[in-house]
Amino acid sequence: MISDRTRKILWSKSGNLCALCRIELVQDVENTSEKLVIGMECHIISKRNGPRSDQKYNGDYDGYENLILLCPNDHKKIDGLVENYPTSKLRLLKSNHEAWIKTTLEQNPSAFANDRLNIKSLERINSGRHLFELVRGAHVFDFNHDDLFTEDEAELIGSFFEDLQDNGDILSDMGYSETAKYEIHLNQEIKKILELGFILYGIRRNARYWDGSGNELGEFDTATVVAARKDHPAIIGNFLIAKFKPRSKLYL
Repeated sequence: MISDRTRKILWSKSGNLCALCRIELVQDVENTSEKLVIGMECHIISKRNGPRSDQKYNGDYDGYENLILLCPNDHKKIDGLVENYPTSKLRLLKSNHEAWIKTTLEQNPSAFANDRLNIKSLERINSGRHLFELVRGAHVFDFNHDDLFTEDEAELIGSFFEDLQDNGDILSDMGYSETAKYEIHLNQEIKKILELGFILYGIRRNARYWDGSGNELGEFDTATVVAARKDHPAIIGNFLIAKFKPRSKLYL
């Protein structure tokens, strides 16, 4: 059985596109809010007597290395034309496709963003200045992190976001000296977080919010910062591909 984690890795590295024809694999359904998922998680080496089966294969049949993301048409094609699509060729096609996704994303961070599906590309935050500029002047702060498993993780990540929240509203009022000192402080915190196994990613976006009663409050300039583990499956190069909730609550 293919695990949820393996699915996340495969879909993230494939950019929600078929590895052969590059058609989008999650599509809108006309006149509804439903989404049609046509992507197929296909085995490169098949189990038992399927196409490209190999009884000597010692790897995990349902592991990421043995899977390729395709549309239904190309799935049918590779299994029907096995001689044209041997194992070696499928692995090369997958590798080339994922390399293209990574290169395209590095050149254009929004290349695989999808407003209809609320998917965004968050850039890696490497410096205190980068983080300072990302947060300064935002109307709403949206901070998040991967699951925390130790008290050290909870203390460091929790105190970091609390500090950013407390100072976020006054960043625009800081003078040159205060700004320089705070950027140095943020540099030190980013280094500690990296040593703990997390990487910071962020994006400045306009997000629509609702209150607890379901009343729309409007659209607000939002600074989103995420602390993701280094092995997060949605990390591609220097970017984190994240899906945001369609309706965000804002308590005033």
